[in-house]
Amino acid sequence: MITLEEALVTGRGTERPINCPNPDHPDDHASASLNVVKGVWFCYGCHTKGTVAGHIPDPKQALKLLAESDEEPRVYPWSWLDVFDAHHPSPYWAARFGEDTASTFRCGTDPVSGEPTYPLIDSIGDVLGVVRRSEGTPKYRYPYRARTSTCLFMSPWSSGLPEVLILLEGAADVMSLHSAGLPIGWRAAGCYGAGLHRPQMGLVTGMMPRLIVLAFDSDEAGKRAIEQAWEPCSAIAPTVSVAWSNFDVKDPAELPPPQRIQALHQAIDTVRSTA
Repeated sequence: MITLEEALVTGRGTERPINCPNPDHPDDHASASLNVVKGVWFCYGCHTKGTVAGHIPDPKQALKLLAESDEEPRVYPWSWLDVFDAHHPSPYWAARFGEDTASTFRCGTDPVSGEPTYPLIDSIGDVLGVVRRSEGTPKYRYPYRARTSTCLFMSPWSSGLPEVLILLEGAADVMSLHSAGLPIGWRAAGCYGAGLHRPQMGLVTGMMPRLIVLAFDSDEAGKRAIEQAWEPCSAIAPTVSVAWSNFDVKDPAELPPPQRIQALHQAIDTVRSTA
């Protein structure tokens, strides 16, 4: 049986699986998780939690030591997400985008911190962990060592090649369009930031869209992202951009649902009228 002390010097990553330390919970399947930076553990089986002495007290020092290792991002089974979304709907995400969207994207709640979560899924469908939405800075905290530059946030059940691909900055933007009701053949994808990285551009190329809509936020970072993405996207398919500032908002989530789709239609119509 793995002890707390052993987990601090073995295993990989910030969150390390351990057998539950609760003496009333016989555990042979490592049902608990220990955060070696915070020095806290939580059992997903019996829902007990606790702290442990001996962890590195300085979070910056702990993260520096972890960063110096050569470990790969941890991959989780899809069933692991049950820990976060077993009690749907997630109050936070359901309030923002509705129960259907929260369920579709497997949005949940961290059982320890109470923070809203959504899964980070790579290009081959592996779960790399969950993104936690914090009230502090940064607003979104990503799984340790997960490379968001190689992922796009989309519906886990997306299939087929899209006719229209809408590129946005983040997961909330994607969910805002999903809750508004995207037309058949349209797909929204979030870049986890203001701009596309080369691996993400490879994913866009592989989807072979007939039309690309750049719908980044209407701020300076978003404008730069559109400028940088315009040429490589235009080499893949006809490309158009949406100016959310025309609606006096920064991103689609700030618009009433019907207007989100209306804004996209207006941008697409400008391409079709000149074709």
